[in-house]
Amino acid sequence: MSRMKFTLERLNGGKPLLLPNQFNNWENRVVLNPACIYLETLEDISMMQQTLGVPLKLHDNRGAMLLFYRAQGGNRYNKSRIGLAVFSHKMDLLYRHPVPILEPEYDFENFGVEDPRVSRLGNHYVMIYTGFSRMKAIGQSTRDDFGRTMICMALSNDLVHWIKLGPVKGEINAVNNKNGAFFPDTIDSYYYMLHRPMTGRESMSIHLARSKDIDGEWENLGLFMKAEPNAIFKESWIGAGAPPIAIGSKQYLMLYHTGHYT
Repeated sequence: MSRMKFTLERLNGGKPLLLPNQFNNWENRVVLNPACIYLETLEDISMMQQTLGVPLKLHDNRGAMLLFYRAQGGNRYNKSRIGLAVFSHKMDLLYRHPVPILEPEYDFENFGVEDPRVSRLGNHYVMIYTGFSRMKAIGQSTRDDFGRTMICMALSNDLVHWIKLGPVKGEINAVNNKNGAFFPDTIDSYYYMLHRPMTGRESMSIHLARSKDIDGEWENLGLFMKAEPNAIFKESWIGAGAPPIAIGSKQYLMLYHTGHYT
């Protein structure tokens, strides 16, 4: 694993790309933690326009950026749901879907669906998200009010209608887990996923898992990257951000986030 220097540029003049929508109860409090996917071909863009039933006024046919964002509303709508917004390549907002594209339905997500990552694998789009519920993990105290977080998966052919596959199979969901993100292609016939166990040995660090099938059993390969200690804080943690990006020569660019406990 190597490091490289790069320069970041703030888009939209440093202003938020998306704000809560006061007219929709399910997203009138906060919007956060989006996934993003770029549709470049005219075929993909045409598919999206037909699915949404609205024309997208793109700039010079340069493609569209789709944001899948976590949203919460006030009062009884405060469970997290996932919304969809479409932007031009210049990040001008073109369309915002009026209803969630993913919302809590089952026991494993009855407190909310959170923090999506979207990848294109073969002919399908795959969404990894966190299912938050009142279920308990193995060894979790009944007095632990945090609840249960599991890495869950959904599939789509059109990025609007999603079929849930449920919690990812295998040992990685034996403990509270989140921040799942796929590598963009198979390596030696395996799919690879980054994830972050919340409890247990070497928890709150990025781990690596693999499977022969995205809906198969996922084997945890152990620690991939841990947070660097910070003398100012009692403890630091780390988690995967967007899915890793292939940059050639069998290398990937990985974005991650870090945080600290005082």
